Amino acid sequence: MGKKKAQQPSPSSDDLLNTLGDFTSKENWDSFFTIRGSDDSFEWYAEWTELQGSLLPLLQGAPPSSLQILVPGCGNSRLSEHVYDAGFHAITNIDFSKVAISDMLRRNVRDRPNMRWRVMDMTQMQFTNETFDVILDKGGLDALMEPELGSKLGYQYLSEVCFFLSSDLGGILAFMLFHRNHPVNRTSRLLWLLLRKRILLCCTR
Repeated sequence: MGKKKAQQPSPSSDDLLNTLGDFTSKENWDSFFTIRGSDDSFEWYAEWTELQGSLLPLLQGAPPSSLQILVPGCGNSRLSEHVYDAGFHAITNIDFSKVAISDMLRRNVRDRPNMRWRVMDMTQMQFTNETFDVILDKGGLDALMEPELGSKLGYQYLSEVCFFLSSDLGGILAFMLFHRNHPVNRTSRLLWLLLRKRILLCCTR
């Protein structure tokens, strides 16, 4: 019998991220999620145990069944799954990667049947005004703030989200960012003045 071929170690998250290059490229993200596989999940930098203490109290202002939540740039993170399991079922997830959305729909269709999944670019969203009470952004804005491309896409995205937030509950924007010196962190007061929404910034570094 011939010798068994040594199994190659799976690439780490850092290795895979290094292959992305441009974080704003749909093709790059499709390749990334294809390599990781449908049963895997990728968390940018914070696990649910680190976030739930800040997020869940933020969502307690209305009955869970009526709270409309948007998760833009959802990827294959388990964030929306955890929020759903906490009782908030009216969640819409969007991502421009067909691979990610297909995998997530397949992963959740039985256990979380009320959760919605749509292939959509977060800088060109197609919703009617004031559709959502809460927008949970975990790493999506960070991906748009490409150093080489500048912050144009990021601010284009921010200019859109204000139209989709409901005014009934004041609207809640929750950004989970990588760095305390993020442009959105530095301008959060200006964002509040412009949008008149409640803004939560969770920085992991």
